[in-house]
Amino acid sequence: MGQGVLTVLQGIGTLVLMLAVFVGAYYFSKFLSKKYQPKYGDARNIEIIERMAVGKDQSLALAKVSDKVFLLAFTAHSVTKIEEMDASLFPEKNISQAGETSFMTFFTDAYNNLLNKKNEGKGDADNEK
Repeated sequence: MGQGVLTVLQGIGTLVLMLAVFVGAYYFSKFLSKKYQPKYGDARNIEIIERMAVGKDQSLALAKVSDKVFLLAFTAHSVTKIEEMDASLFPEKNISQAGETSFMTFFTDAYNNLLNKKNEGKGDADNEK
């Protein structure tokens, strides 16, 4: 019986150690990202609201400049303005929170999306029966 308790305690110790490593890695990566974030000058009037990769070396971005929002296309060799829009079309909270998403928020959203996809698949299977 003593051997079983020892095995359980070793398992719990391993889990606690793994959790400590993950938490330490999270905070260390936050520290590094703040310390080594590239600085491209003092951009008080230009803000990237959102950016999305669409292919290798290709992306789209929404950039806010004053009261305008620009949809820009980026490739390895050029930047092209696709559309100019009024900033009032975009909710202010999305613009002010751009670039401030924490890892836990990102992880929670990804996890919830994964659960939703699994649940959608189950619902479709039930409807087919």
